[in-house]
This record gives sequence, structure tokens and C-alpha cells, in this order.
Amino acid sequence: MSSKAKCLDEETVQLLKFASWATSAGQADWYVIQTVNPGFAGDYSDFSCFLVFKNEVRANTEDWSALGMHGNISGPIVIEGKFNIDRMIGSRGEGKRSNDETIIPYHLLFTSACWIGISLASIDVAKKHVTHKAHANVGMRVCDYPSVQDLFGEAVCDVNSVRCQGILLADAMDKETNNNDWRLHEDKAFVARQVVSDVTDKMLHACGGTGYKTHLGIERLLRDGKAGWVIGALQ
Repeated sequence: MSSKAKCLDEETVQLLKFASWATSAGQADWYVIQTVNPGFAGDYSDFSCFLVFKNEVRANTEDWSALGMHGNISGPIVIEGKFNIDRMIGSRGEGKRSNDETIIPYHLLFTSACWIGISLASIDVAKKHVTHKAHANVGMRVCDYPSVQDLFGEAVCDVNSVRCQGILLADAMDKETNNNDWRLHEDKAFVARQVVSDVTDKMLHACGGTGYKTHLGIERLLRDGKAGWVIGALQ
């Protein structure tokens, strides 16, 4: 955790935070950052959370132009400045507890739902294309080819398995936390990110060259899915 925090007075804290961010949707309106606690004494588990806004974050996107991801924030960001103490979320030193019991489990579960949604959207877009696109020379639609049907079959199976896993985990959260053991959510998020990458790939292949045209919408879903997979290994 590359950060520093110092209380200047009872109402003001000075923060310095270096971090990274990956998204294909541009800069967020606000961020929740984690820094070492003001008065840091060497214990890196003693940290606090702060709210910062878009205009308080320094980031650079000029180096990125791949896969149409011109507006993403994939790289280092810096937060530096003086902030009112009311920007602190919760009490001082509560960052670890809120992180382990609230932020991480809900973030992993809900972002997994996003990847599932992108996967389903890519299937819908590709399905519309392959059922309307015909190869006149053989008198077949693209969806009539067994290889294309196999792509869809595998994709639907993968997505539905992850959807079921998410439902079971959410139901388990409602019933019991097992002493705040959230390790299953980490596996859930990793699998969902892997699936969204694989499924959007398959749907792009199913659409052929037309898939690269922006009006179809599959390439946007592809790069959103890839953004999720990029951060999968880091979390």
C-alpha cells in the first residue's frame, strides 16, 4: 500500500496515495481509497478509508489506444492534497474491518454480476447476428453451422454455471457469514472474470468480421470483458 497520511489539525488530514486502476469506461466520479492510518507506526493492517472525487485524482490515459479503449484509466493514479477529516469513511483505523467485512465481499460479488451481465449481453448481440446473417452460396445461416452452435452451447453453460454460483453465494451471505470468511467470493470473482473473457471471445468469433464493426456492439462488450479479466489476476 503506497500511501502516507498525516493529521495537520483536528479538521484536516494530508494524504498521499499511489495506486492503479483498470477500466474501459473512463474516470469514475468518485473513489474510495485506502491509506495507512494517520500516525502510522509500522502496522500496515492499521489503515483508514477516504472519499475523493474525480477532480482530486491525477491520472494519464494518453498511452492507451488498444481495442478501442481510448477513454480508459488503466495505469497509475495519484491522490495528493489536504482533505477535511469528514472525508474519512468510518472511524480512524476501521479500514481493515470495513474492507474485510463489507467492501471486499460485496465488491467481488457485485462486480461478478457485472461480468455475467456483459457475457449475457454478448450472447444476445451475437445471437441476433448469426440468426440473420446468411451465406447464400451454401443456403445456410451462420447459426446453422455446428461449430457456431458449439460456441453458443459452451458459452451458455459457462455463464449459467457462474450465475448459479452467484445465487448460492448471495443466499449464503443472507443466512450465515461463517465468521466473516469471504474467501469464496475471491474465487467467485476470479471465475466470473475468466468466463466473461472467454464468452465475449467466443461471441466475437461467432460474428466473424462483422463483430469488429462498432454498430454491432460486440467489440464494446469484448473490451469491457477484457478490462475485468485484466484486474482478475491482481485480486
